[in-house]
Amino acid sequence: MRALRWAGPGAMTVGEVDEPVAVAGEVVVTVHRVGICGSDVTAYRGNMGIARPGDVRGHEFAGVVTAVADNVDRAWLGRRVAVNAQVTCGKCWACRNDTDNLCPHLQIIGVHRAGAFAERVAVPARNLIAVDDTVTAQLAATAEPLAQACHDVQLVLPAEPRSVLVIGAGSIGNLVVQAARLLGIPEITVVEPHPQRRAAAVAAGAETTVESTDVAAAVAAARPEGGFDVVFDVVGVAGTRTAAVGLARPGGQVVLVGLHTDVHELSWFPVIRREVVLRGANCYDRGDFAQAVAWLHAGEIRPPDTVRHVILDEGPAVFAELASGAVTVAKTYVTPAG
Repeated sequence: MRALRWAGPGAMTVGEVDEPVAVAGEVVVTVHRVGICGSDVTAYRGNMGIARPGDVRGHEFAGVVTAVADNVDRAWLGRRVAVNAQVTCGKCWACRNDTDNLCPHLQIIGVHRAGAFAERVAVPARNLIAVDDTVTAQLAATAEPLAQACHDVQLVLPAEPRSVLVIGAGSIGNLVVQAARLLGIPEITVVEPHPQRRAAAVAAGAETTVESTDVAAAVAAARPEGGFDVVFDVVGVAGTRTAAVGLARPGGQVVLVGLHTDVHELSWFPVIRREVVLRGANCYDRGDFAQAVAWLHAGEIRPPDTVRHVILDEGPAVFAELASGAVTVAKTYVTPAG
């Protein structure tokens, strides 16, 4: 079969790879749609340490089950499915306590295992959720990043936040806005320099948008508590992480979502003196993924306003464009299986 493979920093190739085989407990999914994630672009640039030349990436995907292992229910054959890309052991302390995203044996399809930038991919049957005909292939492929957004917001709900600030209104940021709205947070503000993305954030449920963290700082300073209850940094560069600390109220939380930059300096005195809580947000758990699919079935999720659909052969050029920052559409999807 054909697949799009990472060949090293700044290089993708399309060619033949071995057909996937469903071993015990697995199925083969024919991939109908797979989204290009920002982490895929980071890996393309050569900034993802665990990426290996020859990898087939792609973890935001949906399709149809076309083969099953002998010990898997044959009723899955022909079913349209959204796929949880996280393969966990199901036995460790994290899996037993519904925090399987922290499983020490976690593998991600499209990162540690062969992914969905291919015509077909083998996945564990326990990672499937069937979707009905009301959910398009594009929306079904949204289940994976939506689950992440759901998880990001669920992390802060015990503190009962009333106000949140989301830095970055790309595809994940937009979904964080929607998850915050659906999970009952009443006041949502977004920082985003691009006017089109700001408009999309308002349509998704944001109450207020501003064009920069400098403007957001003035808004935060004017609030009675001196900042926002929670700040989600969906960008993940030195500047946005530093700004997020200052935009949270004293005693507030910063949720670190974006993975753009790994190592950089951060001034710790503002964190300590203002008792700001920094939280990492790693992927999602099985409950988050089920919630995401339920929202999709209920018609609760607004899809991106501008999308682009490409085929495998266009992949190398598309990744080069995305890495250059020249693409303005909200989301790019690949259709590997024609």
